[in-house]
Order: sequence, then C-alpha cells, then structure tokens
Amino acid sequence: MLPRMLLNIAFFSLAALFIGCQSTVTRGGVELTPDEIAQIEAAEEKEPVDLVDERLQVVIEALNYRHGSLLLRDLEYLIGMRELAVAPILKALPDAPARTRANLIYVLGYSKMPEARQAIVDHLGYPDDVVRFEATAALLHQGDLAAVPTLIDYLQSEDKMFRYKSIQALRLATGKDFGYRFAAPEGVRAASVSDWKQWWGTEKNRLMTRAAAGEK
Repeated sequence: MLPRMLLNIAFFSLAALFIGCQSTVTRGGVELTPDEIAQIEAAEEKEPVDLVDERLQVVIEALNYRHGSLLLRDLEYLIGMRELAVAPILKALPDAPARTRANLIYVLGYSKMPEARQAIVDHLGYPDDVVRFEATAALLHQGDLAAVPTLIDYLQSEDKMFRYKSIQALRLATGKDFGYRFAAPEGVRAASVSDWKQWWGTEKNRLMTRAAAGEK
C-alpha cells in the first residue's frame, strides 16, 4: 500500500511540475505565456527613444500603402512628433516613391528645423508634379512668401486637385482669395488669377520685407 501511495505522490508531483512549466502567468490582468513575458521584458529594457524611433519608422514605411483616413491619421502623428520625426523622414526620403515622398515633404512643412527646410528646397525642382507642389506649399507654410507666385501659377493648373490645394494654401497664408473658386469655369478662374497676380506685383516687396524682418 505504501509503495503505491509513494508512486502516486511522485506522479502528481511530476504532473504539477509539467503543468507549471506550460501554464500562463497573469500580468496586469492579462494571462501571458512565459515566451510572451520574455518578449515584453526585452522590450521594456529598451530606451524609450528607441521605441519612438521604431514607431516612427513603421509609420513612415506604412505611408506607401495608406489612403484616406488612415493616411491622414499617420500624417497627423508624424506632424505631432515634431522634431523627433525629422531625422527618420530625412533618412527615408532618398528611397521613397513619389507619392510617399510628397507626403513626407508635406510633414516637413510643419518643422522649423534648418534640415527640414533644406530638404523642402531641394525638392522644388523635383520631376514629379505632386512632389514639386508639396515642396512649394510646404515652403509657404513655413512663411517663405517666395512660394506665392508659383502657387498662383498652380491656380491655372488643369488638375483640379492642384487648384484646390493652391487656393487653400494661399488663403491660409494671406487671408485673401479674390473670389477664386477652384471648380469655376476657366474664364471665371482667369479673372481671379489676374487679380492675384496684380496684388502680388503690388505687394510682394512690402510683404517680403516684412517677412524678412519677422513682422506679421
């Protein structure tokens, strides 16, 4: 009788040990396996800045496939990261396809860092129309009024998207629109564009002098 009892005790002890090795652990109210715990602990050992850099890289790479609300969400995230996003964006630019490149230039328009400005200027002559437009608009968003005449030219574009984005950028920067409507007939648009050009010819010296002096 005693040997059998000892055998049962040994069996249950081994079973408990086996189950213990395979069981989950509760952490923060969530059951996790030992492998999952190890992965979490390894991630926690990283410096916070490393985690931020990894997140930025993932978001930047995802721009290649984003559309609609998901694209807007990721762009807002990058803009919100401010200076932290500039270095990863500059690193990604050389290999970025045109569409992603345009989106990254758009984000750089929200940065005052010299490196961001230089990257924008470097794309003013880029072969792709969308990239070139975003560089021009980003320059204006940074307060460089030298971009105004180029955006006025875009008001005459055959592409409705360029016309729409141009008037939005010009209106935001100058507070004017001269009655321009991007979807209006060509003749109606031409009259407004003429007003834009006349205004710029009259005001450009004064406005650019004030901008250079840091005046509003």
